[in-house]
Amino acid sequence: MKKHLLRLIKKGATQPLLFKLIYKRQGPVVPVVMYHGVSDYDQITPVMLEEQFDWISKNFTSYFASEMEEAKLDSEAIILTFDDGLRNNAEIVFPLLEKYGLKATFYVVSGLLSGTDMLWNHEATARFSQLTENDRKLHFGDSASDINAFVSSLKLRSTAEALAVVAKLRTMTSVDKFTDEHRVKYQIMSEQELLQIDPNIVEIGAHSHTHPILDQLSLDEAIEEITTSKSLLEKLLKRPVDSFCYPNGDYQPELVSTIEKNFKTAVTTVSGVCSTSGFDRAQIPRLFVLPDITDYKFNIIKPMRNS
Repeated sequence: MKKHLLRLIKKGATQPLLFKLIYKRQGPVVPVVMYHGVSDYDQITPVMLEEQFDWISKNFTSYFASEMEEAKLDSEAIILTFDDGLRNNAEIVFPLLEKYGLKATFYVVSGLLSGTDMLWNHEATARFSQLTENDRKLHFGDSASDINAFVSSLKLRSTAEALAVVAKLRTMTSVDKFTDEHRVKYQIMSEQELLQIDPNIVEIGAHSHTHPILDQLSLDEAIEEITTSKSLLEKLLKRPVDSFCYPNGDYQPELVSTIEKNFKTAVTTVSGVCSTSGFDRAQIPRLFVLPDITDYKFNIIKPMRNS
């Protein structure tokens, strides 16, 4: 089945008529696609994204994440989401959305909009890169020899421990020595850049206030992160913020009721698609984006065929 579908995709799924013949056999599902950064340094480059958007624009109708109720009534619906509010989303993704007549939801961290901010794990990666391997091992242990693995392991520690590592790194490294790669990949857009994005093209969703791992906080602290992000973004944007994205995909089950009270929808990092016959609007699964265009198409089409 996979080989047969891949042949169809390679042969003509870029042609709207053939795709619709394939697609009309699908079950009632809405694919929600999860992106993060887009740049020449990222897994998804601007050229790759444009090829994906071109295909999406010919075969689907895009909706905001908060519009799931409307999307589930459309057999050609798709939802595009971008996590973290990175500057490259404003500079690269937004113009391409406009070019191809698509809509998307950008999930923004309300407390990191100065224009030079990075998520703590991204900042740690950028700063660790300024140290030699010997210095990393000397000050942080042998496991710090592999930067990516060590930073990933910090997510398993308490927020206080992770931030303590970042604080120590700040005393040993300099912002002036961040590479162009790290700035392009990791810097978050500013308030002004956020305000310049057309709300008819991009919906702004909340992604917490400081991007902590929510299930490492007390329930009260986690609720504060969620409600603060919503209120600050609504004050800045002067419009409702109706969708939420769980940082890192981790959260206490008790938070779902808070989400339901404050947002129309919330997305997770659980892999899957939404069944239009019934879905949990506070725990929407998503599809991971793939760089190869054939794999990207197959990843979106396959779960619809199997539903």
